[in-house]
Amino acid sequence: MAREGHSGMVKTKQKCRTSVWWPGIDKQIQDHVRSCAACIQGGKSIKPTKSPLNPVKWPKQPWQKLKIVIVGEIHGAPSTHKYIIVVHDLHCKWPEIHPCSHVNSQRVFSFLCDLFTRWGLSEVIILDNDPPFRSHEFTSFLANKGIKHSTTAFYHPQSNRGVERFNQTPKQGLGTHRAQGLTFDQALQETLLNYRSLRHFTTGYAPSQLMIRRQFRLPLSILQPPFQVVTSDVPTTDQLAQDIKSQQAKIKAYFDHKHPVQIPKFQPGQE
Repeated sequence: MAREGHSGMVKTKQKCRTSVWWPGIDKQIQDHVRSCAACIQGGKSIKPTKSPLNPVKWPKQPWQKLKIVIVGEIHGAPSTHKYIIVVHDLHCKWPEIHPCSHVNSQRVFSFLCDLFTRWGLSEVIILDNDPPFRSHEFTSFLANKGIKHSTTAFYHPQSNRGVERFNQTPKQGLGTHRAQGLTFDQALQETLLNYRSLRHFTTGYAPSQLMIRRQFRLPLSILQPPFQVVTSDVPTTDQLAQDIKSQQAKIKAYFDHKHPVQIPKFQPGQE
């Protein structure tokens, strides 16, 4: 009777306390509300908690492990640039972007083949669950290239956290540069140039330093002494792996402390 209208846990307790009481009433009300089938199906009684952050193991070679996502539809973009395909290298944090009017398996094939002629074949590609990535043609394409692939969890974009975070960069950069009067292509080029040349928070180095072992020459470089290609400041792979592992541990500690994380516990037979 107290649950008429499928009121929440607090409201149900308030209703009961005005009329009845018995030992263990709070716990029984909590169990009853949490196990209400109608509320579970409607998502009302479910308050999702964040699970502890589990950083992806850092690949020790450039272009070894990639992540691919599709961003769009981008509002205000030309009809030929409504979507962008984003390829993100997990070693260097080096991004590649391809704008297009629509996305299908053939578009992704063409973009990847262009990247493979420039950087070579990768070993692993992590995909989200968009339809172009689930087709038999795409699976066969990767298998013929000898590339392993895996997909992120359904309805959980956080498992693609690194590239999802990068996706905010082109959106913000496109809006800012276009407000300055640049075309869509010019805005995209400026955004990529700056991202590739600036220090990444996790690795501590610019993507260009880890990908091509040098820093980009930018307009501000003319204020410095004669430009020299510097490669000695990039540490060895093993040393950098230890530094990144330590940085990921700090990020995990901050994330787990900031959010009320909880390790999920499931029992056999539990729905």
